[in-house]
Amino acid sequence: MFASKKALGNHGERLAEVWYRAAGYTIIGRNIRCGRNEADLLCGSGKTVIIVEVKTRSSKKYGPPLEAIYHRKLLRLASFGQEWIRKHPKFTHWQVDIIGLAFHPQACFGSLDWLPNVAITMPESSLDGQTTYPVRW
Repeated sequence: MFASKKALGNHGERLAEVWYRAAGYTIIGRNIRCGRNEADLLCGSGKTVIIVEVKTRSSKKYGPPLEAIYHRKLLRLASFGQEWIRKHPKFTHWQVDIIGLAFHPQACFGSLDWLPNVAITMPESSLDGQTTYPVRW
C-alpha cells in the first residue's frame, strides 16, 4: 500500500491535518522544529498551541499505534510546548494531542484514535517547575 514507512507517516500526518482543519483548528504547520524537538503537526485554537504527535501503522499486527508512544517522546513534546510559547507570545497555553492511525491491509483507511490534552508527568527539575500537565490513557 505504501512504498516506505516515511510515506506511510506522511500520509498519516496529512490525514491528521485534514481532521484538525475539519474540526475548526488553525493549522500552523507540519514537521515544525523548535529547538531540538519536532512536532508532527502544530495547530492553534485561540491562545492555545496544540502540539500533535501522529503515529501511523499499516496494521494493528504489532499493536495499536498509541502504544508506540513512550514517555520520553511526551517529555520532548512538553519541552517543545514550553519553548514555543516563550518564542511566540501570541500563545499563552500549550497542550499535547496524540493521533493514532491504523490502516487495514485491504482498505484505504482503518481507524483514528484521538487523545486530546494528554497530561505529561515531568521530573521535579522540569523547565517551568511544574510536575504534571493536564495522561488520559
